[in-house]
Amino acid sequence: MTPRRLALAVAVALLAGCGSLPTTSEGVAILELRPPASLTVDVGDSLRIGARALDKAGRPLDVPIHWRTPDSTVKVGATTGVVTGILVGTGRVQAFVDDDRLVSDFIIVTVQARPAGAAPP
Repeated sequence: MTPRRLALAVAVALLAGCGSLPTTSEGVAILELRPPASLTVDVGDSLRIGARALDKAGRPLDVPIHWRTPDSTVKVGATTGVVTGILVGTGRVQAFVDDDRLVSDFIIVTVQARPAGAAPP
């Protein structure tokens, strides 16, 4: 199953199994993550992790999604989900809405050395 289908399946399962999902003050019940097919990036390169906020019925909401990382191996745009590899290793990235009222699990991004002879970004 692709990461996108997995994210959608999790969201649907949550919606079907939970009639009383807690919601944020903005009405967000589910934070659906949409990672790219590969979560591996070279040092200096970037990838984008998508996300969207859904209400209890699974309808998208137009609310800001914020991003953070506790690790120095990656940096992430606070509102873009663009992850840049800084140091070789793994880094964790997390999305959240409404001042931490709804927080995603960590997504693990692997940062690898740029192949020999490859031009820097």
